[in-house]
Amino acid sequence: MKIEQIRSKLEHQELPDNFIYPTSFDAYLLAHPTAGNELEPWGITADPESNARCSAQYGLPLVKFAQAWHEDMIACFIAGTGDNPKVVVLNPWAQTLVDNEWRETGQVLEELPNFDAWLEWARNSELVALYAEDRTQRDG
Repeated sequence: MKIEQIRSKLEHQELPDNFIYPTSFDAYLLAHPTAGNELEPWGITADPESNARCSAQYGLPLVKFAQAWHEDMIACFIAGTGDNPKVVVLNPWAQTLVDNEWRETGQVLEELPNFDAWLEWARNSELVALYAEDRTQRDG
């Protein structure tokens, strides 16, 4: 997805009161017009429905900004934690057996102080390294 499409989606979604995207997030989008091939499988995204569902599920005002495609992970800003909001990495599809029934309970995978810390975490993750290796082999 190109930067213009992402910006349009980001600007037109309903956000929690007083939430603004951190300047480091905007700077990243400007510096990576194709929205981060370097972070594959992570992709920058906006999803108002996911914001509402995850906010209700976790009891926090969340703004989804990235998803690891085919890996059951999303990254969200936690609204209300300042101009440089905290980030939480979630598996909202995780299930737990409760009273002999599987229920979507979600799982917090990582909590990070801000977008820059998430970016460093993602870049240094084994998952991104594996995808980069696959891309190198695939592209020759």
